[in-house]
Amino acid sequence: MAILAFVVSYAVLDGACRVRAAHGPARVAWLACGSVVVGLSIWAMHFVALLSLRAPLPMTEDPITLAVAAVTAVVAAAGALHHVDRGAGGLPALAVSGGLKGFALVATNYTMMAALHVPATIAYDPLMIACSVLVAVAVSTATLSFAERLQAESPGRASLERVVIAAVMAAGLVAMHHIASRAGHLVPDAGWQDGHQYVVRGISVASGAELMEVPHRGHGRPVRR
Repeated sequence: MAILAFVVSYAVLDGACRVRAAHGPARVAWLACGSVVVGLSIWAMHFVALLSLRAPLPMTEDPITLAVAAVTAVVAAAGALHHVDRGAGGLPALAVSGGLKGFALVATNYTMMAALHVPATIAYDPLMIACSVLVAVAVSTATLSFAERLQAESPGRASLERVVIAAVMAAGLVAMHHIASRAGHLVPDAGWQDGHQYVVRGISVASGAELMEVPHRGHGRPVRR
């Protein structure tokens, strides 16, 4: 996931720089291409983590919901890149763009979680959700602010700095996903609690899950990851 987080961060930096520098039809072209690349990179990052999820329950994914997550990521990324140098409603451009990019990260994460078909209920912690949103917006705003700075650098220096900044921002994305991984846990349906009560903590499509089996009738199997 760390590699895909780096790809997302680099794509945002590069796309924001190119959209800011372009005008007319060229800007529209960079905006369209950048939106698809950034949005699908975000989606791929979450999807890879979804595949790493392990639980003692049958699980499938709803392809329609997965598609909705992809469209959400691309549309939100388009809004973020479009407003990278344009404010809205009196708000600064960076605030609008960073908010939309953060929305793309968070909305895709929780939409992918909703794509899971599993005989259980996902219970959420509102505080952890709020923390994941704050970190996502903060990381997104920081990334886009660096894009504005890189635009004024020489091409060679900007390329090197882009790699370094993308690596740092990727660490921020990983941290955000670890926070999001504590936002929900699975509470299996009654039919799956015979003998044991299974509770899966950290069921985040961002970073996989930590599986814990809590004994229900005085016996159980060890914790696995």
